[in-house]
Amino acid sequence: MLMSRTAHLSCALALLLAAPARAGEGWTTVTDGPIVEKTRSVPGTDVREVWAEGEIDAPVIEVQAALMDTEGYARFMKYITESRWVGEPQPDGSRLAYTLLELPVVSPRDYVISVRVDEMLEPGGIGRFSNRWYAVPDKAPRRTGVVRVRVNSGGWTVTPRDEGRKAWGVYRFQVDPGGYLPAFVADLGNRKGVTGTFRCVEWEARKRAAERRARELEQADLPRIAEVEKSEAPAEQR
Repeated sequence: MLMSRTAHLSCALALLLAAPARAGEGWTTVTDGPIVEKTRSVPGTDVREVWAEGEIDAPVIEVQAALMDTEGYARFMKYITESRWVGEPQPDGSRLAYTLLELPVVSPRDYVISVRVDEMLEPGGIGRFSNRWYAVPDKAPRRTGVVRVRVNSGGWTVTPRDEGRKAWGVYRFQVDPGGYLPAFVADLGNRKGVTGTFRCVEWEARKRAAERRARELEQADLPRIAEVEKSEAPAEQR
């Protein structure tokens, strides 16, 4: 399953884009399809809070693995050129993470967040996964020519569906990308960014599931292969 260039760009934009809004607005439905997306303004700011939920067609345990793989984001989220942990885990279990995005047309953005996992799925995909993060923009040195995102908070809640073969994801965040963004870039992010993020996670989770199945089949075949090799060996080697 391959993702288009537009879908990859949308994934990256959704990590840092929330449209300006007037204070005092309530939740407004932006999309009402497989992924339902709503937004509302954050009082006293020009930032929107985004709330979305929908089905992820991949095993829930692999969805959790994809969301937890901070250092792998550069692999399956295009335009993320660097994503890594910073320092060691904190006493409360949280960790600092650094991400650099290099997008077409606009200046590169980076951000530093404190990430905490509140709940983990039990073996077999029972229970739910939830995490949350908030920006700590001064926890890493600034880079020349890179816009530091200073407002970035959110979280995921993921629960199993179809006996763990699928997942239901709830994704909430609020971000101020900072700096200048051309109108068409902002429009792309607002219309497709959140759905793109769901699909990025789904793509990676399905890939992980396929790799896991391949390993399981290989391991299941090892005794049979060994028996065949033994039967075909010369008598003196048996």
